[in-house]
Amino acid sequence: MEFIQILSQIIILTTLFLLGGPILLSNNKSFLDKNFVDQLIINLVIQINFILILTFFNFSLKVITSIYFLLFLFLFFLNAKIIMRFFLSNKNYTFVLLILFFILSIDIAFSLVLDWDAQIVWFYKTLNFYNYGTIKDLTNLPVGDGYSYPHLGSLLWAFFWKISLIADEYSGRLFYVLIYLIALTSIVEKLKINFFSKIIFLVFLLNISYYYNFFGGSQDILIFCFIAFVSFYFYEIFEKKLKKLPILTLLIIPLIFNCLIWTKDEGVIYSFILLFVLTFFSKIKLNQKIFVISATILFFFIRIIIYKFYNLDLTINSCCYDYSLENILKNIFSKKTFIFFKYFLLFGFFKNYFFIFGVIFLLISFYNQGYNKKTTYIFVFYLLSFGFLFLAHISYKDSIDMDYHMKNNMHRLVFAISPFFLSIFVHYYNSLKNKI
Repeated sequence: MEFIQILSQIIILTTLFLLGGPILLSNNKSFLDKNFVDQLIINLVIQINFILILTFFNFSLKVITSIYFLLFLFLFFLNAKIIMRFFLSNKNYTFVLLILFFILSIDIAFSLVLDWDAQIVWFYKTLNFYNYGTIKDLTNLPVGDGYSYPHLGSLLWAFFWKISLIADEYSGRLFYVLIYLIALTSIVEKLKINFFSKIIFLVFLLNISYYYNFFGGSQDILIFCFIAFVSFYFYEIFEKKLKKLPILTLLIIPLIFNCLIWTKDEGVIYSFILLFVLTFFSKIKLNQKIFVISATILFFFIRIIIYKFYNLDLTINSCCYDYSLENILKNIFSKKTFIFFKYFLLFGFFKNYFFIFGVIFLLISFYNQGYNKKTTYIFVFYLLSFGFLFLAHISYKDSIDMDYHMKNNMHRLVFAISPFFLSIFVHYYNSLKNKI
C-alpha cells in the first residue's frame, strides 16, 4: 500500500511540473524550441515563484492551491495537443526521471528522520502553512529567531503535502527529490555525449552525491538545486561568450536569484555573488546586465518590504552571530579560524565528491591545456563563497560551541554550493570533444 501511495505522489508531482511548462508557455516559440531540461528549469522556476508570490497577499494554502489548480486546469484543457506532443517528444527523459524519482522516494519514505534544523525551524513553518496559516502567522511560531528565516522551502513542503494522497509529511519533501533530479540532469545535459551516456553519468552523480540527511527537511538541498540551475545558464553564457541572452534566459536568471533569496539567508549572499560574477565577467550587453541587476535588487527589496509589512524579524541569527567589524577582526587570528579550516576541509571539501571530482579534472585540464579563461567565473564564485562562509563562521559568538555546529553543518553547507565543481569537468570534456 505504501508503494502505491508513493507512486501516486510521484505522478502528481511529475504531472504538475512536467506538464506545467508547455501549459504556461505553450504559445511561446522560444520556449518550445528549447531542450527538455531547459524547459523543465523554466517551468519549475516560474511555478515556484508563482506559489511564493501568492503568499505575499497573506493567502492561506487553501486559497493558494485553489488558485493554482484553477489556472492549471484552464491552461491544460486549452493546450491539450501541445502537452501530448511535449510528452511524446521527451518520453525517454520522462521515463528515466520517473524511475529514479521512485527509487529515491522509497528511501525517503522509509527513513523518516528530520534534520535538526528542520525539527526546530523549518517544520514549524511547514505546519503553519499546512494548517492554513499565512505569512502573517509566522510571527506566532515558537521558534525564536527561526521565524525570521525565509519560508519558500517550508511553503513548498506544505503545498505538496497538502495535495498529496499520503497523510505523512514526507510526501511534501518528495518535491525536494524531484528538483534535485532535475538539477543533476541540468548539469549532465551540457555534456556533448549521447542520451544513454548521459543517463549513465546521471546515475553516477546520484551515487556520489545522494545522502538522506540532505532531504531531512533542511533547505540546503534547494540552495544546491537553484545554484545548479544558474550554472546551467552560466555555462552557456561563458562557454559561448554570449553578448545577448535569449529573452527567457534573461527573465529566468533573476527569478532563480529570487528563489535563493527566499530559501535561506545565505541564499541572499549567493544570489548577489552570482550577480557579481555575471556582471563583471560575462560579455553580455550592458542593458541586459542592468536589467538583471535591477530585477535582483528589486526582489531583495521586496523581501525587506514583505518582512516589514508583516512584522517579521530582519535580523540574521542574532542569537548566534556577532557581525560587527570589531568581532570579525578579533577572530581572524584566533582559534576560530583554525576550527573553521579544520572542519571546512574535513567535513566540507574532502567529504564532497563533487569537489574531489572537480579538482581531479581541474588538474588534468591545467596539465593538458593550461589555464582556461572560460572557467574564471567558477573560481571567482568559489573564492567569494569561501570568503562568505569564513566570515560567517568566525562571527560566532563566544557562547556558541563552534566545533559542534561546524561538525554537523559544514558538509551540507559546502554541498549547497558544489554544482560549479562539476562545471569544471563539463568545460574540460566538451573542449576535448570540440578538438576531435
